Amino acid sequence: MKIIQLQIYLFMWSQATESLTNTAVTLGADVIISCDLDIEEIYWYKQKSPDPPEFILRTFDSTYEETQYENSIFKLKYSVKTNSRLFIRNITADELGVYYCVKTSEPLKFSNGTKIYNTGE
Repeated sequence: MKIIQLQIYLFMWSQATESLTNTAVTLGADVIISCDLDIEEIYWYKQKSPDPPEFILRTFDSTYEETQYENSIFKLKYSVKTNSRLFIRNITADELGVYYCVKTSEPLKFSNGTKIYNTGE
């Protein structure tokens, strides 16, 4: 898992900003981020510069497997509407950043990323 995390960090660090989807939000609103990868099992990451990417959750195609959260506190903030859509409740400045969905089977595949920023910035 450490090797995958390093690969993810290096990819996100080198990701060109012109490939990002920019989404302006109002703090306190609910936000939905779509994953542009056609996969069943998705890992969601958030990157807030200059910090390394933070693993949020993992979803599965099967209905009998529950979403796995990296931190139980994330259950209060994040959920999955479908495997390919991340829902963020009552967004705060802490949740602003760039979100990526990742397919971890060989070879690794990353979404282009969605930058969530405050309309007041």
